[in-house]
Amino acid sequence: MKHWIVLLCCTVVGCASAEREVASGPCAQRNGTYSSKWKVRDGNCGELPEQIESLDKQPTEPPPPCTGTISYSNENCTVTVSSACPSAAGYTLKISGIARWSEDAKSGTAVLGVNILNASGLGVCSGSYDVTYTKL
Repeated sequence: MKHWIVLLCCTVVGCASAEREVASGPCAQRNGTYSSKWKVRDGNCGELPEQIESLDKQPTEPPPPCTGTISYSNENCTVTVSSACPSAAGYTLKISGIARWSEDAKSGTAVLGVNILNASGLGVCSGSYDVTYTKL
C-alpha cells in the first residue's frame, strides 16, 4: 500500500519534472520538503500514514507512468488534479481532487478521492480523504 500512498503525495505536492510553465500569482511555487497527513472522510481504503516528500519544483503533470492532469488557478493557490497510475501488479490508482495552498506555500489542504482498480477494472477500494500539507 505504501507505493500507492507515495503516488498520492507526489501527484498533489510534487515529483514531476515536466518543463511546461506553471501558474504564477500571489501564492508561491511549491518546492522543498513537505509532510502530508491523511484523514479518512469515507470509503473502504482505510487509514493512510503520514508521508514525507521532497520536490525540486512544482509539478505540471503526474509523475510517469501516471497519466492525467494537474492544473493551477491563475493565482497559483488552488490545484486541481485528476490522474491514473498503473502498477506492475496490474492495479490502477485513480486520484482526483482539489488542494488549496497558503500564499507562502508553507501549508495546504486538500480533499482527494481515491479509487483502486484491479487488472479487470473492478474496484478494490474507494474513499475520500482530508489531507493537510506542511512544509518542513
